[in-house]
Amino acid sequence: MGKFTAQFNSINFRALRNPRRVKWGTNSDEILCSWVADMDFGIAPAIKSAMEEMIRDEEFGYPFWDVDPVVAAFENRMQRLFDWKPLPDRTRVLSDLIQILQIVLHHSTKPGDGIAIHVPAYNNFLVNIEEMNRRIVPLQMEFTEEGWKCDNTNLAARLKAEDVKMIIVINPQNPTGRAFTRSELAELADVAKELDIPVLSDEIHSDLLFDHHLHIPFASLSDDAARRTITTTSATKGFNIAGTRTAIMHVGLDTLWNDISSLPVDYFGAPNTLGKVATAVAWSQCDDWLQDLNEQLTKNREIVDEWVATFDGKVKYHAPEATYLAWLDLSRTKAGAAPEATEYILENAKVRLATGSDYTLHTEIDTHSWVRLNFATSEENLREILRRVGEVL
Repeated sequence: MGKFTAQFNSINFRALRNPRRVKWGTNSDEILCSWVADMDFGIAPAIKSAMEEMIRDEEFGYPFWDVDPVVAAFENRMQRLFDWKPLPDRTRVLSDLIQILQIVLHHSTKPGDGIAIHVPAYNNFLVNIEEMNRRIVPLQMEFTEEGWKCDNTNLAARLKAEDVKMIIVINPQNPTGRAFTRSELAELADVAKELDIPVLSDEIHSDLLFDHHLHIPFASLSDDAARRTITTTSATKGFNIAGTRTAIMHVGLDTLWNDISSLPVDYFGAPNTLGKVATAVAWSQCDDWLQDLNEQLTKNREIVDEWVATFDGKVKYHAPEATYLAWLDLSRTKAGAAPEATEYILENAKVRLATGSDYTLHTEIDTHSWVRLNFATSEENLREILRRVGEVL
């Protein structure tokens, strides 16, 4: 048993139901919550200690650092873990990935442009592409016997015909849990080079990997990929600090960097000091906590695997290669006959899961029978969630 394992199975659910917390606090006490993508586990002790020290010292004046600690931690981590050396002086610290998505779309595309993205996809990306008057061009993920696949045959020609001006890669992929291989990413990089378009690579789940799967930063694929990739990531998923609102944008694309660098320094705002300290500590001091976390998530994934197996093929699912999210097709169960599987489960099992249709918004792809289940909780709570859902399927 790891040093931090006990933390992951002794959760204060009363605190989680605080009304300020969206995952549990916005639901009645009878409902078990497995929808929003944050964990029930709390945070690493080193992060907590650093934040408590700031509060004790009342360190809330205007901050100053000779070297931004988040940028330094990010650059060191990328080189140490992935053998990728980010370009110097090309990293900005911002509040979250959606802000970064909006900045990139606004400064590197125009209304009407096609934006290629694997679908199903993180719903807020789809919403923002649509709201910014760009067109979603789905790269449809297909469920196969071997796993989740995307057909890249004649991809450059297809994207050119759709007037695609940017490719968005979510890697690891949300909600399917795919960790794309080097060859899969290289195919996309070749297409981006042929069409001479930028790539926005969301790598926020890269700390959460299972088995032999590896994370490969898109910008590390080649010199050309490095020059056209905007990498965005955060410690919020791997270290459960979403409320600190801190993320980074690393810009390899010269035109974008020159554009945003010419704007006033405060144009994009900045995260607060607590968030920056928490992120820097997470990325530089918490590898042991993260290792124990991934071991616990592996056990929880096995619990989901065993539960799915009891349905003899009536629940379609591939064990995720990364993330703490299970993407489940319930079309062959009672829930699949409902207009939305999640609503059926919420009403009958008193369990709230993430709504399947949200991950194909503004496309013609139908995922009403799919649900996304967050298994980053205690083993006891996870088993009860699965028991309730199983009873009504």
